[in-house]
Amino acid sequence: MGILDNINSPLDLRLLNQEDLVKLAAEIRGEIISIALDRGGHLGASLGVVELTIALHYVFNTPEDLLVWDIGHQSYTHKIITGRRSALKNVRKKGNISGFLRRSESIYDTFGAGHSSTSISAALGMAVANKLNHKKAHVISIIGDGALSSGMAYEAINNASLHEFSGKFLIILNDNEMSISPAVGALTCYLRKLINSTPLLKMRNLAKDFINFMPDSFSDFAKRAEKHAKGFISGNNLFEGLGMHYIGPVDGHDIDALLSILNHIKSNIHITKPVLLHVITEKGRGFIGRAECDEMYHTISSIHNKESSPALTSMSQVCIDTLIDIAKTDNKVVAISAAMLTGTCLKSMKDIFPDRVFDTGIAEQHAVTFAAGLASQGIKPFVDIYSTFLQRAYDQIIHDVAIQSLPVRFLIDRAGFTGEDGPTHAGIFDIAFLSNIPNFIVMAPSSPEELVMMVFTAYLLNDRPCAIRFPKRSVMKPKLENKKQLKLGEGRVVRHGSMLAIISLGTRLERCLEAANLVELEYGISVTVADARFAKPIDYKLIMELALSHKALFTVEEGVIGGFGSHVAEYLGKNGIKTDLEQIFIPDRFIEHQTIEEAYQEARMCTNTLTERFMKKIRSILQDTAS
Repeated sequence: MGILDNINSPLDLRLLNQEDLVKLAAEIRGEIISIALDRGGHLGASLGVVELTIALHYVFNTPEDLLVWDIGHQSYTHKIITGRRSALKNVRKKGNISGFLRRSESIYDTFGAGHSSTSISAALGMAVANKLNHKKAHVISIIGDGALSSGMAYEAINNASLHEFSGKFLIILNDNEMSISPAVGALTCYLRKLINSTPLLKMRNLAKDFINFMPDSFSDFAKRAEKHAKGFISGNNLFEGLGMHYIGPVDGHDIDALLSILNHIKSNIHITKPVLLHVITEKGRGFIGRAECDEMYHTISSIHNKESSPALTSMSQVCIDTLIDIAKTDNKVVAISAAMLTGTCLKSMKDIFPDRVFDTGIAEQHAVTFAAGLASQGIKPFVDIYSTFLQRAYDQIIHDVAIQSLPVRFLIDRAGFTGEDGPTHAGIFDIAFLSNIPNFIVMAPSSPEELVMMVFTAYLLNDRPCAIRFPKRSVMKPKLENKKQLKLGEGRVVRHGSMLAIISLGTRLERCLEAANLVELEYGISVTVADARFAKPIDYKLIMELALSHKALFTVEEGVIGGFGSHVAEYLGKNGIKTDLEQIFIPDRFIEHQTIEEAYQEARMCTNTLTERFMKKIRSILQDTAS
């Protein structure tokens, strides 16, 4: 039996001798690797903070003291220590625990998030709430260096110096030189300078304000820090200038050094300002990776996954292959990513055009307005961002792009359900929030061939913004030479029938066709199926024709209420067309983590559930006709 077998809560952890914590870290690291190999998931960040997580729970009185983890990619050690070791073996499965933090899952999960850079703001709110509630608990935010590329983190840091706290307010900067893609920007260079400077040579000359609030045992501690840490400084730097005590950089894998520093911060009554502790960690520490690990072991697929066929590719790669093909003939074509070069497949374009692919870091708002600036000067920018992350830049889309009619082309990856990452990553809102913007073109391909044509159509659109939404999906490789420009707002009928018409937007078209075939087998009635192609502008002519020539009409979309179907209903109502219209969209609730297919089953948008709904309508029509 190992040490880990006796750890069911942080209380058990605090009963251990300090010498046992190194062994515990090794056992936890082995456990995480085993779980990730079996289940897949976010491996690298969790492996990088094993010692840091142990030290935090060992020193601070959680859950009374509040740990606020940024995003939650690094939460596996936290979950193991807080009594979820056995549950973690089924992490990300339907009905089991999340790969992220959930307030509903544990009292130790103080704040849930799937997007980065929120932890300092949330922790600051908690710290101020503690003062208002007359609690003296400490609040600790753990944020990655990549997340510091987001302006939200600095908004919180800027505001933190204005507040007084009843306990310690500690920000831990977990610096592993990565977000998902390698961290970029001037801040990254600044952090490297802090690390590569010579603070250890100046240990005797630490800033006076820092020495003054250290206890008498500081000299002993300094010797330990010099031995174990990469550095330990406090002086004039960016963070000090923003009203904080800066401590570091410190080796985040040295438990002794971490415990010494955290205990000093916690116990010293002279520390009243926010403290930023700069910790250096190694993402993926202890794991000898495989080729299928993404970006320094950020995520890993299960060992049970079957190898993909060489004939298969992803919709993301189809999109970028098309863009590369276009870029070869037009040097004004550029692409922009917000820290997702590999996930969006833009790395393959950057390898060919290194000066025409820009990574802004985790800064979606900046990415969009940066693209607007490019477009204003005749450059043709394609902004490639996951649907869930594009939500963070909604004001910029409206204010900086749409109002000015700038031809920024949005490639919205991971549209629809994304599976086991759950509701924080589901790309289900973009149809609704984009199709409501004036003069904005919104496209949704039903196949890789349609995606090729839509990317080409977007390229030729030079007088207004547009977006193409496409899912996380494996597909057959299309022929790029078949690309052609689509007529804006024009759909197509792919299956002719009578009585019932189905208008599908996006990749549910395949399931609608399967359902239509099953309806015909059951009732001998051929059902019309159309591919809308455009959420905006909608094909008014096609909709009118289908509404007038069929007894009932369905719209099917991979989005929420207020999207494509709502626009169809508004058009028919405005024109006095009384037809039996039923909208099929994702239910008005958050769908929990599960496989993509399970999510569509729950949303009643798989082949079987679509067939049930279409057959029910056919029966109703036949009964009305008979009566």
